[in-house]
Amino acid sequence: KLHIEGLDGEREGRLFAGLKKLMYIGPHRVVRQDSQLIGTDQLQSNAENLAAFLHTFRGKQHRRFETLQRFVLDIFPQFDAINTHSEGNQVSIEMIDNVTGNSIPLSHCGTGVEQVLSLATAVVSSQEGAIVLIDEPHTYLHPIAERQLVRFLDASHKLRIVISTHSAIIMNSVDPKRIVHLSSAPFKAQETTSRILVDLGYLNSDLLINDRLIFVEGPSDKA
Repeated sequence: KLHIEGLDGEREGRLFAGLKKLMYIGPHRVVRQDSQLIGTDQLQSNAENLAAFLHTFRGKQHRRFETLQRFVLDIFPQFDAINTHSEGNQVSIEMIDNVTGNSIPLSHCGTGVEQVLSLATAVVSSQEGAIVLIDEPHTYLHPIAERQLVRFLDASHKLRIVISTHSAIIMNSVDPKRIVHLSSAPFKAQETTSRILVDLGYLNSDLLINDRLIFVEGPSDKA
């Protein structure tokens, strides 16, 4: 039996209860174009079975599916709806074009759409109180989508979400106090976001440090 020194039985029980509801979302998320049409309540960490999972989830959790759909369509307003299409023993995901009403296979909608849908599905479908581990959520996302994703995750108050990332956009979208810097170098107390970005290999020319810059001809122009 596993025991953690320094924790009483009640606190230890709550900790392990949370670990039972652990959800891991891997960095390499590739959705299969067609999945076997079988009921599944478990989304794989690489989102390979997203079509089959979403088909089941939509039928069982309609309200939560609507929350998921609103978020995805807010980022990609060119679409009007998310649909799962079954034919024979296969199921696939389609996005409905906002102008023409045509069904577009998810595989033809761009990798960013696929990534946002995979991440949002994993979060919305997680149990209350679950610990959700997301590895490299920024992959294939443009800056606006990254910031919207952070706001979406921040609004998921009933989950504990841990993100592993080296994205300057994501780090700049949260309170620096919520950033934990893991490094092989000696620990530095009270590290700033800028120090962390430098350690990750970013240059001033990559980030320009500030949100707004004013260029002047010389020191006398500062006033």
